[in-house]
Amino acid sequence: TICMLMGSCDAQTNSGTYDDQHMNLPYRFDNPDKIFVLPPELIEVSGLTLSEEERYLIAVQDEWGHFFKIDRESGAFAAAFPFGKNGDYEGIEWVGETLYVVNSSGTLFGIAGAETDSQEVSDFQTFLTEDYDIEGLGYDKERHSLLLVCKEHPEGHDDRFVFSFDLNSMKLQTEPIFRLNQDSIQ
Repeated sequence: TICMLMGSCDAQTNSGTYDDQHMNLPYRFDNPDKIFVLPPELIEVSGLTLSEEERYLIAVQDEWGHFFKIDRESGAFAAAFPFGKNGDYEGIEWVGETLYVVNSSGTLFGIAGAETDSQEVSDFQTFLTEDYDIEGLGYDKERHSLLLVCKEHPEGHDDRFVFSFDLNSMKLQTEPIFRLNQDSIQ
């Protein structure tokens, strides 16, 4: 089993831990609101998002082509839904009526009608490969795009890139939207 910690938001004060003080985060990592013990199927959660109605956490497990529904109040496992083959899945985001999942080699899956018997899965191939090693997915509301976070770079760059997948054109932008220098992060 795995424990999942949900940081609690406290915008007024910080708890005084190093991360909170120096990074100005609105979370108290040392005092989570909830701790959930998850079933063995979720031994390696690699991405979380809120369901459309925000009652459930939706998780993707690193190796299976399924997404999982978890009650956000109790931590109870509610359901599992297949969407594709087993693979190396690294991020999940619910945007509007579509659930998106990304794998480590840069393929993005759009799941329309998620959680229904009539769900439709579309896959969007990008120029990113396993050499970029996608490690995360986020939603940029201002640009209506998904952000694909790269853990590596095929040419050995010290910088790490974040690419933007435009949800209007359904295309990945060729230039990174962010470049993160590893030295400045340290």
